[in-house]
Amino acid sequence: MAHRVLLVANRTLGSEEVAAAVRERVAAGGTELWIVVPVEVPQGQGAVSVAGAAPAGEILPVRNRAPDARAYDLAERRLQEARDRFGALGVPVGGEVGDVDPFKAVSTAMGRHEFAEVVVSTLPRAVSHWLRVDLPSRVHRRFKVPVTTVTGRDA
Repeated sequence: MAHRVLLVANRTLGSEEVAAAVRERVAAGGTELWIVVPVEVPQGQGAVSVAGAAPAGEILPVRNRAPDARAYDLAERRLQEARDRFGALGVPVGGEVGDVDPFKAVSTAMGRHEFAEVVVSTLPRAVSHWLRVDLPSRVHRRFKVPVTTVTGRDA
């Protein structure tokens, strides 16, 4: 299997900590990067469902946008900026805007592709919802792949 890396991030996607983690993986032989950006939806708003599959280098469309399309658009913009930045490293970079539930977003990507590892980028522990819901451990237990947590700053 190629050494594909799944990067899950949203608000920290543009941080230097995430960029350093990606550079390390590419230098260590990472052959493809797939980025999942779970959409952030204000509480009380609807969810997002992801449709279809796409090869590396493409962005998957979202069938049903959140009622607040600005949240989806922000996630899509972050994804495109990251694809542009990491594409300069010389490996294929693809990705998708994922479900508002980060575990579902990861599960969707894991169902479509095989990954050698998962990198979960979160805000610091004191404010990270993803750490409060134990996302890294849940992903590791469910998919039996190495999971690394990178703490980044809100970019």
